[in-house]
Amino acid sequence: MKIRLRTLLVDDEPLALEYLTALLELRADIEVVGRCRNGREALKRLRQGGVDLLFLDVQMPGKTGLEVVAGLQADDMPLLVFATAYDQYALKAFELNAVDYLLKPFDPDRLAICLTRVLERWSSKSLISDKAAALAAVDQIEQRSNTLSNDGQAHALGKLPIKDAG
Repeated sequence: MKIRLRTLLVDDEPLALEYLTALLELRADIEVVGRCRNGREALKRLRQGGVDLLFLDVQMPGKTGLEVVAGLQADDMPLLVFATAYDQYALKAFELNAVDYLLKPFDPDRLAICLTRVLERWSSKSLISDKAAALAAVDQIEQRSNTLSNDGQAHALGKLPIKDAG
């Protein structure tokens, strides 16, 4: 199955937003599901869900990109790429677990490197998620097998379904 990351772009500069959109729409593995012009719009859209990847400017009116990240719950956090003209926020971005930090003007080759990193992180995130689901299933089966049936016999299941490779 082909990966197609649902992507939200947030930037207050219309030309930067248009250019990044045009670059990303050339990719089969990216689907731009929204574009926001400020931090408040971004938070509202992110709380609706359905976003796998977030390209986020730092300096915006209303709420900065850093405030947007601070306003999200950990379980709502998509993969994060800061896309900005300011290099002084890079350390803070990586402290927030950003996948990458792109400087404007966007270079298509540098964006391709960024998206390779994003896809690698997405693959490892999916793998961790699948492992967590399998461990939860094992725990659930163990709990069931430790309960007694009406006749006093331990109840055990004969099979453990585990999804592998999609």
